[in-house]
Amino acid sequence: MVAKAVKATDRSTNGLRHALFEELDALRGGKTTAQKASAMARLAAGILSASKLDIEYQRFVKSDHEAGSVKKTATPSVPSLQLVKN
Repeated sequence: MVAKAVKATDRSTNGLRHALFEELDALRGGKTTAQKASAMARLAAGILSASKLDIEYQRFVKSDHEAGSVKKTATPSVPSLQLVKN
């Protein structure tokens, strides 16, 4: 059996939306399982959660810079999160 090449998902909100609708279409067409679609939805929720965290962090840094309470750096970095298995 030859593995089918999978195109990388565009890493943007539009790319995520497109991937989710493709998964929905595949589910409705019987080309995927509810379990796979559910896993895709959980991944999307995690991506959105991380994006929201990034936005909040940037707002926090911006408001602190405007208040003068944080030293200015060339580009504020967003600390990375490490996922821990339960």
